[in-house]
Amino acid sequence: MIQRTEAVAARGARKRKFARLYLDPALVRRIKRMAIKLGCQPHDLFVEGVDLMMRMYGQPSAADRRQEMAGLGKNRPTKRIVTP
Repeated sequence: MIQRTEAVAARGARKRKFARLYLDPALVRRIKRMAIKLGCQPHDLFVEGVDLMMRMYGQPSAADRRQEMAGLGKNRPTKRIVTP
């Protein structure tokens, strides 16, 4: 199970795509109740579900991708060097 802080961090990502999901209304109500009980937003549970699916099919999850992107910044120079 991914930590709630990871799901919250995912919301703050710079580049996000919107995806619409049609679900049975009874299922949506159950997810909303679960979110209230767990103290999070339904979005957090959807992100967690997508991460679990990605891992199940051998793909990097959103958490794996964030970790990968964080590692790329370490070797990059912070300022552009201009030579005359």
